[in-house]
Formats: sequence, structure tokens, C-alpha cells
Amino acid sequence: IHPDWTGRQEFSTKLHKIESMAKQWEKELIEMTPEQLEECGEDTYTPPVFIVRQRGLAWSRIEDGIMAGNSEFHATPAPADASCSSSGQCKKNICWTDALLPVYVDKFGVEPSHTFQVFVQEFDVDVFRTKLDKLKMCAVK
Repeated sequence: IHPDWTGRQEFSTKLHKIESMAKQWEKELIEMTPEQLEECGEDTYTPPVFIVRQRGLAWSRIEDGIMAGNSEFHATPAPADASCSSSGQCKKNICWTDALLPVYVDKFGVEPSHTFQVFVQEFDVDVFRTKLDKLKMCAVK
């Protein structure tokens, strides 16, 4: 636990935007018919970050007897030809618990791994927003 880690506020703000858009995306998909999904095409309805909901409960690792969440956010893996940088370093699949931001980062000041901080820092929120807007437009057809 390190409540004063550098970049905490910026990290928290950006991760909140990413998670909020993933939740909006899920809501849009739930309200679409199979026909709309087929018409929109897989490239339109596949989100950059999606939510996996679990049936069980995840308990806090810091507070005894406190439920921390039951879902995970997952970044959609990049196509094989786009997943490696020019240095030859390949991106790993990224996922995190829905409790990471509200419980661990915001409440207790837990500093995520450097790899995850870089992922959030480099994540293109504008591209996510554009894709979400495209999905919403497709859904109203």
C-alpha cells in the first residue's frame, strides 16, 4: 500500500473512463437484437475492453469479511500481427478485477504493477469512445 504514488490521480481518472465505457458497451450489447448484432458486424460489436461477470464472490484481500467484487475487465487481445511492437516485445492479455479501482487504488492506495500502469497510460480512450459511438449508431438502425 502506497497512497502517495506518483500518477495515482491520473491513473484513477483514466481507468474510471475505461471501465465506464466498458459498462456502457455491455449495456448497448444487452439491448441489441441478434439481427442488429449480425448487421453491425463483429468488428463493430467487439469492444476494446469487456466485462466478465462471475457467479461467485471475491473477498477483499485487505479487509476481512468484505466483498470486493465479482467481475473482471479484460482487454481484447490485438490481432497477432499488431500485438508486437517494433522492438519485438509482444503485449500480454490484460485483465483486472472490478474492485481494483474503487477498493484497492482509490480506497487503500494500492499501486498497480508498472505493466498495468503503462497499459492504462497508453490505452486510447478516444478510439474506445469512437467505437462505442459507432456501436450506439448501429444499434438505433
